[in-house]
Amino acid sequence: MIGPPLLLGAVVALGLVVWAVFYMLGSPLNPAEAVVVVGLCGVIAYGLRAAVRHFLHRRKKTQHPHPHQHPHPHAQAGPQPPSAHAKARARSKARKKRH
Repeated sequence: MIGPPLLLGAVVALGLVVWAVFYMLGSPLNPAEAVVVVGLCGVIAYGLRAAVRHFLHRRKKTQHPHPHQHPHPHAQAGPQPPSAHAKARARSKARKKRH
């Protein structure tokens, strides 16, 4: 995965490339414009990093789903009995109604 030092290097490299393109076109950037360019390169680099991380996370998740997301092939498809937590909640509600 891309770490902070590599990401900072990418931002600086992108900023220098954009600055060089403007310089070669004959209109070099002043310091304020250079700051804006570096900021935009930072936004682009961080956005690409987030997109790549999201894509890789989704890909990993679909290749190895959590075992509790899919029922066991031999599990019964009918309604399940209430859990102990659901029973305790129902008793608590019944007590509150009585009082």
